[in-house]
Amino acid sequence: MQVQKVNKNGTAYWVLLDDDMHLVDPVCEFLDFQRKIDRADNTLRAYALDLKIYWEFLTKKCLRFDDASVSIDTMADFVDDLRQGARAGELLHVTGSRTNRSINRILGSVHSFYRYEQMSGRCQHPSFYETVSDTAPLYQGYLIHTHAKKQTKKSMVKLKESQPQARIVTEEEFLRFVAALSGRRDRLLFYVLYYTGARIQEALDLETGMLPMPDADHAVGVLHQIRSKGKRRDLYAPMFLIRELYAFVHEKDAVDGERKYVFVAEKSNYAGRQLTYHAAYDMMRRTQERLGMEFHFHDLRHTFCTGLIEQGVDTAIVQQVMGHAHLYTTKRYVHLSDRYVMAHLTDYWEQWKGGADHDIC
Repeated sequence: MQVQKVNKNGTAYWVLLDDDMHLVDPVCEFLDFQRKIDRADNTLRAYALDLKIYWEFLTKKCLRFDDASVSIDTMADFVDDLRQGARAGELLHVTGSRTNRSINRILGSVHSFYRYEQMSGRCQHPSFYETVSDTAPLYQGYLIHTHAKKQTKKSMVKLKESQPQARIVTEEEFLRFVAALSGRRDRLLFYVLYYTGARIQEALDLETGMLPMPDADHAVGVLHQIRSKGKRRDLYAPMFLIRELYAFVHEKDAVDGERKYVFVAEKSNYAGRQLTYHAAYDMMRRTQERLGMEFHFHDLRHTFCTGLIEQGVDTAIVQQVMGHAHLYTTKRYVHLSDRYVMAHLTDYWEQWKGGADHDIC
């Protein structure tokens, strides 16, 4: 089985093909539905890869996805199969056993597929969830007892996850990294991530028409209604970055013909096409290997968010700048740098006990 991206009448589709190179219709219909409701391209690809893994598991068990025998026990067997480790070619950049986080993401894709099938009236949704009382708030207002108890659904097969530790990239590390990049396009891409907190796919989806005219009277500009995880949001950028981006896309020798995206491929075979995630990832990894450093695209987003908080920017503003729907998400992004914590603790101990001169014996 294999996942492919095909182009039909100018529209890109993700499809799943079986061993005979025939379309796996239920999965292809699900992916097309997700495309129509404007899911991000990376999300569609992840759905396709995850459902490929599930389909291979069903084939191994001699099951069809709509068999009545597919149950919560089947999902438990699927989890056990996933725990045995990633086989070659299943997932990109994966080695060894899958983490609980990766397994939960795959299960989420399978759950979404079955919800779609159930809503379409084609098969019953296996009972993946149980209904539980919602967590009580820390503060309960007057007459709270008169309110109906809130309930929520909890997955019965979700695994416990350890919260990944974000990596805060120092300014010295970042400047050393961008200095090692070979081209202006690559440097500007990482400047966008570092100075705006944009997600990598948001940066890659930036269109030339979204760039505002540079304005010397303002320190900050706005790129309105950029694509963001299937939705739209505003991206705030320092004016010096907007000025560089504007000059970059309007260079005469940038790309022949009309240019739609800010970041495009420059190799002759693909010149002018939108730069892909995998091309950007490979470029980042090659540079990091030369320098002996490692960080992920999303670490730059964490770094930007943390920098705003450390400078005292109101969390409501940080929430809007980061494009978070909930303030809880913004707080999860904050990982104060060691330098910031050490400086404040130093002030505390020096004021209270005299710092390093204090004697406890």
